[in-house]
This record gives sequence, structure tokens and C-alpha cells, in this order.
Amino acid sequence: MHPTVHPRGVLPRAAVLISLLAEAGSDGLRLSDLVKNSALAQPTVHRLLADLVSVGAVERTSGRKYVIGSALEEIGLGQPTPQALQHIETTRTILQSLADEVGDTVYLALRGYSSLQYLLRCDGDSPVRVYSVAVGEVKPLASSYAGVALLAGLAPGVRQREIERILAQMPERWLPQNSSIQRERLETLIAQVQGQGWCGGIPVIPDVDGVACPVPRRTGAPVLGLTISAAASRLPPERIAMLGVRLTEVAEEVAAVGM
Repeated sequence: MHPTVHPRGVLPRAAVLISLLAEAGSDGLRLSDLVKNSALAQPTVHRLLADLVSVGAVERTSGRKYVIGSALEEIGLGQPTPQALQHIETTRTILQSLADEVGDTVYLALRGYSSLQYLLRCDGDSPVRVYSVAVGEVKPLASSYAGVALLAGLAPGVRQREIERILAQMPERWLPQNSSIQRERLETLIAQVQGQGWCGGIPVIPDVDGVACPVPRRTGAPVLGLTISAAASRLPPERIAMLGVRLTEVAEEVAAVGM
């Protein structure tokens, strides 16, 4: 879209920017590109982008470009299906190899606007096993390790919204049922991902623990997350640290299939 007249009003102007970013796809656009192609003044574009980023409609990449954000995925303006899902059997082979290596259950999950859907589960050979999530199950984004790992890459406003949402309707299995304690746990897990690339070791469900990490993506926030889930008795702190590092290595393998 290359407007020949200046659009008037906040919504029409924001729509111009969203359309330009949708056309650009995963390559994204710089601020200067959006100014040039939108017929809008730079301060206006900058202000609109800041508002769109704050609600997750637009995301800013490490390369100082802007791309369509997670909040628009459900209406068809998000990124195309990752090749790691198009080649699901290749991805399954990678995850089953990890499950065989560690003996525990490995999950692959896909982020939506405000939710997480579990697409794959690969079981290891440990006789002590937990089935906390079923394949195909959809859960609130902030309700699981994988969701929190993906939440860490989203805009601060989106993270806060999802934390408030889950605390307002706290899962019955979370203990204690204390919003202050659970908020601190969620914020600690997010900080872990931002600091070391993975999170874990802070169980909210009795006797169940795990580690999770996002699958890296060239542009935009990650949409796929990996989890290793096990009985808490199988995950002492030193093993959690080892599994966290190993999981990020496998996430790179999944990313290599194509994002």
C-alpha cells in the first residue's frame, strides 16, 4: 500500500502501517521505510508504532525493524506456518531423540494471540512419568512453562496483560492460590528466559516440574516453545540446569528445520 493522500484519524493511519508491515512479511520494515511509504510524518509514525508495539500488534526486531506482532496472528496477518510444523515428522524425530536421551517427556507448543496449543509430545523411557498436558490442548499463554518462555519475548504490555489474565483465573492445580506469590514466580521465570534463554525449576503444580525455552526465530518474537516435563523428584537443581542448556541446543535444531 502506497497512499497518495494523507489518511486522517488514528485508526486509518495505524491501518496503513499494519498493511505495509503485512506486505513486508518477515523481512520487516525500518522506521524510515514506513515514513517513506505511508505518507505520514515521522513523529506520527513513531508514535503509532509505539502504541502498536505496546499492545503486541507490532513487534520490533533486534535489527531495528518492525514486523507484524502476535496480537494480529489470529486474524490472518501473522507470519506463515513455520517450516518446522510443515515438516512435522522431521521435528518429531528431533524431539523424540531428546526424549530418548533424557528419559522424560518433551513437548512442542505453538503460540497464538493469547493462548498456547500443544502439538507434539514425545515420551522418554522413565517409569516415573507425568501427563500434565494432552496433545491438542489449548491453554492460556501464561499458564505453563512453554507459554511463559514465549511470553518473555513479547512486548512488556502484552506480558503484563497475560499475567493479569492468568492471576484473575488461576488454575485450580496451582499452589498456593496466592496471586502475589504466583506473580513473583511468573516474573522470575520470564527473567530467566531473558537472561539465560530458558526457564524452569519453579513448579506451580505440586510434584510436577520442567524446563522450557523458545525456538529462536530470525525476525519477530518466537512462536514455538519446547518443554521437558517430569516428576519433580527427577529434577534436582543441577539436572534442571543441564536440561535447560540441552533444550536450547535442541531448539536450535528445530529452528534449522525452518521458521
